[in-house]
Amino acid sequence: MTSTFLKNKAKDFFDGKKAKVLVLQRNIGGDEIAKDEVVTITGRSTRDKISLIVKSDSGVVINSVWCEQL
Repeated sequence: MTSTFLKNKAKDFFDGKKAKVLVLQRNIGGDEIAKDEVVTITGRSTRDKISLIVKSDSGVVINSVWCEQL
């Protein structure tokens, strides 16, 4: 999804929606979400307007995933 698409939607538009990870994601603790894994979007990052908070089925949470990597 593009950053323009994300910016044009309401803050809670993506909450609960599913997305496929296009690039390996890693949080500060070293937990990973593999490429092509399906994740649930739990909200928009407070750091900027083009990042999302995602959670994998295994419970890994990443707080700032650039929208174009989903």
